[in-house]
Order: sequence, then structure tokens, then C-alpha cells
Amino acid sequence: MTDLANRLRIGAAVLESFEEKRLHNAMTTEDQDEEYRIVTNELWALEENILNDPGALASLLVPVRRARKGAK
Repeated sequence: MTDLANRLRIGAAVLESFEEKRLHNAMTTEDQDEEYRIVTNELWALEENILNDPGALASLLVPVRRARKGAK
């Protein structure tokens, strides 16, 4: 999972730079393609890692309380 975490950090930094470009209307078609590629590849890698070792993320999970049906 550490390799994945490192890749996600790098990908997030690149995506941040794209966000800056977007704010300044400097986003090119190539930037958009690269942004899509990064997001898609990392989501597929994350999915594969979760399927291979579902318990690895257990320490990062946060419980979500859901309202029961009929509760006010």
C-alpha cells in the first residue's frame, strides 16, 4: 500500500497543478487528457489493491452512522 500512497501523493500534486491552470484558464486539451489518465489509472490501481488486500485500508476507514428507516 505504500507504493500506492506514494503514487497517489504524486498524482494529487499533478492534479493540483492542473487545478491552478484551470483557475487561470490555462488548461490545455493535453492537460485534460493527462488529468483523466491519472484519475482513471489511480482508481483502477486502488480498486486492484483493495481487492488483493481488503484489510489494508481498515485503519483509514471511518464509521458512518446512517439514520434508521422511520427515525426522525
